[in-house]
Parts: sequence; structure tokens; C-alpha cells
Amino acid sequence: MVTIPRLRQSFCGCTLETSSMIIAWLGVLGSAFQLLLGACLFGVFYDYMCDEMIKKDMSDQQLETAMLSIRVSAAVMFVIYSASLAIDTMLLVGIHKKNHCLMTPWIILCGAGCALGMLAVVITFFAAFVYGGLLVIVFLLGPPVAFGVYCFLVVYSYYAQIKEERLMNDVRFKPLE
Repeated sequence: MVTIPRLRQSFCGCTLETSSMIIAWLGVLGSAFQLLLGACLFGVFYDYMCDEMIKKDMSDQQLETAMLSIRVSAAVMFVIYSASLAIDTMLLVGIHKKNHCLMTPWIILCGAGCALGMLAVVITFFAAFVYGGLLVIVFLLGPPVAFGVYCFLVVYSYYAQIKEERLMNDVRFKPLE
């Protein structure tokens, strides 16, 4: 079993709680912005595609199929962004109320995202040697993944701290003897 390293403090000496709160607020604002931007772009893109397909004299069947695929893609995007907003909000509430259970979905998804991001950087790095020219992508992909890992470590450290405090203060919890 791999243990995840834990931090004692973060961002210029801020406490883990403060840094986690900043990360949660940035996540909520980012998710809300993505949801709003996605809805606006869908409206513009949908109208544009309708006009383009009508200009190309597509049959009604082809037009309906294309529009349905665009609507389904937009619905999937809306569900993903809404779930992201809900999970970021749960993280924010979990930090505020010091409830580690509300933080768990964010920890799981962010950990999986960081693992996939690191895997993508490694694969791209090795592909750069084979194909050449992809090394720039590694340098563009690396810093956001590193920042994501750092944010994960900050929030995970606070999560583990809250979980330990709760177990120590819970009178119903009895360690195995």
C-alpha cells in the first residue's frame, strides 16, 4: 500500500484549512464559469451548425442526426460540469464544517485525475523521443499537472488531519485492542 505524503502547511505559510478553502473556492468558481461558458458556447455552436448544415442542403434525416448528436454531447457536458460544481461545493462545505466525508468525493476524483495527468505526461515524454517535437507538449502539460498534484496534497493533508481529529474526539470510536 502506497502512503500519500502529508503537508504541514502550504502557500506562503498558510494553514492547511486556509489553503484548502482557497482551493475549494477556486474550484467552485471555475466549475460555475465552465458551466456558464459551456452553455453559451453550446447556443452559439448549435445555431452556427444549423445554419451551415442548411446551407449544405443536407437531408432532413442527416440534419436531425447531426443535431441530436450535438444535443447529446451538450447534455453530457452539462452533466459533467454540474457534477464538478456539486463536488467542489461539497468540498467547500466539508472544509467549512470540518466533515471529512463531504471531502471524500473530491479527494477520490482529484487523486484519479492527478494519476491520469502524470501518466499522460510520462507517455508524452517517452513519445517525444520516438516522434520528436512533442517535448513542447510535455512542458505545457507538466505545470498544470504539478499544480493539480500540489492542490491534491494540500487538501488531502487537511482531510487526513480532520479525519484523525474526528476519530480521536469521537467517544463512540474505540480502537481495536
